[in-house]
Amino acid sequence: MGPVFLRGMLAMEEERRKFDRLKPDKPVAAKVRAFVPGKVVDVSAEGLLIRVQKRLAVGAVYAMQLAFPGTEIAVQGTVKRCELVGFDTNDEADRVRAYHAALEFEHLVPELTGRLRPGDVLDVRMEPEAAST
Repeated sequence: MGPVFLRGMLAMEEERRKFDRLKPDKPVAAKVRAFVPGKVVDVSAEGLLIRVQKRLAVGAVYAMQLAFPGTEIAVQGTVKRCELVGFDTNDEADRVRAYHAALEFEHLVPELTGRLRPGDVLDVRMEPEAAST
């Protein structure tokens, strides 16, 4: 399994959660596992939610690199849930299942809500840890 690449423009949304969530202001294409399209749905200091066209295994651990203007963060993320949410169209115009995968960071990443601003671009690179494959 190859690396996961996600990229998203972020816009603040008001929510009643423990940590602020940031959501892309428009869909941004990305490649997950080198061949599976995906996008960032939202991100907080605790983790992120991604939309992918393949189910990610609950409990799988990923080494993650998060980058946005002036900041790069390395953190591990664990898939806490992956749920079927509907259907998307793939690059070949086929109808495929769409999943939301929630990944929890190994520790809080306050830089995501402290420095990330609406309109910033968040790049996410994920590679599965050897023990979780």
